[in-house]
Parts: sequence; C-alpha cells; structure tokens
Amino acid sequence: MLSSQIFALAALTLLSPVSADFFGVAPYMGDACKFLVFGSSAITFGAAGHYDGNIGISPTTINAVTIPPGIQPVPGTTYYTAYPQVAGVVHGPGMLANKAHADMLAAYTEANNESPSSPTDSIEPVLDGMAFLPGVYRWSSEVALGAGATVSLNGAFGSVFIFQIGSTLNTGADSKVILNGGVTPDSIYWVTGTSLGMGARSAFQGIVLTGSTAIVGANSNIKGSIYAQSAVTIGADVTMSNVFSDISCPALVQPTATVAAAAAATFSANAAATAGLGASQGATKARRAKAEAPRWDREVARNASRAHKAARRAAHGIKRSGSI
Repeated sequence: MLSSQIFALAALTLLSPVSADFFGVAPYMGDACKFLVFGSSAITFGAAGHYDGNIGISPTTINAVTIPPGIQPVPGTTYYTAYPQVAGVVHGPGMLANKAHADMLAAYTEANNESPSSPTDSIEPVLDGMAFLPGVYRWSSEVALGAGATVSLNGAFGSVFIFQIGSTLNTGADSKVILNGGVTPDSIYWVTGTSLGMGARSAFQGIVLTGSTAIVGANSNIKGSIYAQSAVTIGADVTMSNVFSDISCPALVQPTATVAAAAAATFSANAAATAGLGASQGATKARRAKAEAPRWDREVARNASRAHKAARRAAHGIKRSGSI
C-alpha cells in the first residue's frame, strides 16, 4: 500500500509544476484569436463540415483558400462571406488578416519561449493514457497520441497547459483529448516546431500553433483553433468550434460591403447637392467616404483591443502570483 502511494506521488510530481513560478502563462493572441483557422500559404477544406468562426490567410492572397464545392473567393477582395459551412467571414490579406498574422507569429514565439515545468524530454513522447496537471512541457522532437488513445488534462478553471513540441504532433485515428475539472480549451496550447498531423475522427481540444503545416483528418471534432505558418489542409466533415470568449477575445469588427456602400452613397448624394461641386469632386468625396468606413470600425476594434490587453495583463499577474 505504501509503495503504491509513493509511486503515485512520484508520478504526480513528474507531471505537475514544481512551484507557482512554473505555471504557464497563456500567450497573448492579439487579433489572431478572432480566427478559427489561419494559414499563411494556403487553406483547403474538405467537403461539408462546419466551422464556427472566421477563416484567415496572409500574406498569400485570398484565392489560396478553397472550400467545396470548389468555390474560391473573388481575387482582389479582402474578405468573402458566401460559404454556408463557415459561420464567419473568410479574410484575405488586409488590415485585419495582416495584423492577425503578425500576432500569430508573436504568440508562437511567446508560447515556445516559456520555461518548462520539468526538464526537456523528461516525459515520454507517447501520450497514450497519460494525465497532465497545469504547466509547460517540452520535447525536443515528435510527440504522438496513438490511434484510439486518450490523454487527460486535469485542473481548475483558468489552468494553463503549454506543450512545446520540437517537431511534429501526430494524433492517431479516433484519439481523444479529455479535459477534467474546470480546464477549458482556450487555455491549452500545442506548439509544434514543424507540423500537426491529426488522424481521422480525432476529438481534439486546444489551440494549435504550428511552425509549418497542419493536416486534419476527416470527421474530426475540434474544440479550438489552428494557426499554421504554412498551409492548412482539413478533411471532409470536420467540425470546429470557437473557444475564445467575447471577454478574452473581443468580437471581430469587419466593415461590410453594405456599410461601405451606404456610406459612399450618402456622401455622394451630399456631394451632388453641394453647390459649385463638379462631377469629379463629388466622385472624389464618394471614394473617400468608402475608404473612411473601415477607419470607423478600426477605431472600435482598437478600443476593444486596448481593453483586452489590459485584461490579459491582469490575468497574467494573477497567474504569476500562483493564485490559480
């Protein structure tokens, strides 16, 4: 009996942070959190499926996004909404996507630079049947979760888990990430040196930040987001759910074509009614009005971002003090 208790205590010590100073701090996601899937070079979706959030790509153009049945965004546009399986907007390079891309890279670096709770490679790289407590875990090479296997993350609400993986994260078919206690997917970060390879029918939870590509098998269910510094390929009938709250990630403010057109029409009418204005001057005012519509929305987004940063700083202070 005593020996089994000692063994259990040793296993717990291996997986848990040594002190509060070793708890992970969630990286600041900035505007990247407003996207469910973000790729840098291409994004390809399989048939059907459902995506509860925005899709973004930068710096590659928006026509590198392919969503069946073979529809592609109109080249030259910065955002597009005509996809029934996407409960959000598809964004190409522009103010929003470019900022999100920069924030994604910064979050990747921040998460990857966290000090590990235990020595690198001190934990087996095959996660089958393992249970983790909050902390930062680092491996120098590939990490795998086998077919049909589970890994459990146990902790209170607000607990942060950061998995720093030197190369690839591979999950087998029918594998599962299970959360216990108050753990939520938006506090789990899987950071890979290269790629993500997710098997079919995976039940995955957390935020994935890859140094290269991400591939998701068919019929998988993901509670979380995927951010890739290269291409993202998602199989058929995949369901992805946004896990960032409106508090932790203020809603995306996107000027719509209707808003821009209405503003342009209003200014155009006013310009035409103004005595002494020639046709060319009226047209100039209309063009300026259309350009101003995004600026109004940017101011709203900027204020929301300031409030979000202040909240994150406060949360970081609480975590560093060991109050979790």
